[in-house]
Amino acid sequence: MDFYNSLLESLPDEPFLLGKRLKNFSVLVPFIGSRKDAILFELRAKGIRQSGEICFPGGMVEKDETPEECAIRECVEELGIEQSKVEIAAKAGCVVSHRDAIIHVFIGALHIESPEDAVPNKKEVAALFTVPTSFFIETKPEIYQVDSFTETGNFPVKELKLPKRYYGTWANGKRNIYVYKYGDKIIWGLTAAILYELISLL
Repeated sequence: MDFYNSLLESLPDEPFLLGKRLKNFSVLVPFIGSRKDAILFELRAKGIRQSGEICFPGGMVEKDETPEECAIRECVEELGIEQSKVEIAAKAGCVVSHRDAIIHVFIGALHIESPEDAVPNKKEVAALFTVPTSFFIETKPEIYQVDSFTETGNFPVKELKLPKRYYGTWANGKRNIYVYKYGDKIIWGLTAAILYELISLL
């Protein structure tokens, strides 16, 4: 076997994490209005995972579906709008969640003027609302730090005669949780982190 050339032919077109078989999700950061000066958000419906939280349209990438196709499909399914009204302008990048999921982040526009132009799927979406883009540019989020660490579990560090520094907690650090407060709306978690990182690019 020609390992070198076979390896090159086997590599995916898009970079991936070696050794990880992570679930892939896609979200669209959807700008709306003729001037694209507002971002549309969903309030997740009761009875589903993370109910009551605020998020972007999105979901898990299905088999034989690209991340971009997933972002479009989820917008159509969740918002009840025609596919022709969903425009993907660019891929911003990926986020790896603390639960080892890859979230593909797309930037795009919905060719609707307001949330009233959508017919959200009530099983998934309790409500839609918009926030002016100026709010995120002018408002710094609250930032909270929480502990992030990894325990050795049943890994046989002593039997393998590894250095003693690996006997207890392997890594001890902090990770940031971002919170934007817009009226009575609390935007936090991955949604807020994505917004924060995108604004940091400006």
